[in-house]
Amino acid sequence: MEICSVVHTIRLCAACYAEQPHHRTHWQYKATAYCEPHGLALLSRCPCCKASFPIPAEWGAGICLRCGKAFADLAEFQKQVVKL
Repeated sequence: MEICSVVHTIRLCAACYAEQPHHRTHWQYKATAYCEPHGLALLSRCPCCKASFPIPAEWGAGICLRCGKAFADLAEFQKQVVKL
């Protein structure tokens, strides 16, 4: 049994990134389906151009490397999660 398994795609909460521009490790855990503070589904690719997010070490400018959209501006594309 994997206790701390991670997804293989890079994920982010754009709302969190807008507040503090850095990657959160817990976004990568399979058990983390959404951002708890914001109630938003995590993004695994740019909603504008559909490119996968690069590894966080390449997030220097905080933009999608394909279309140039700022990560902080992607929150409008995140779906609200209904908490049961």
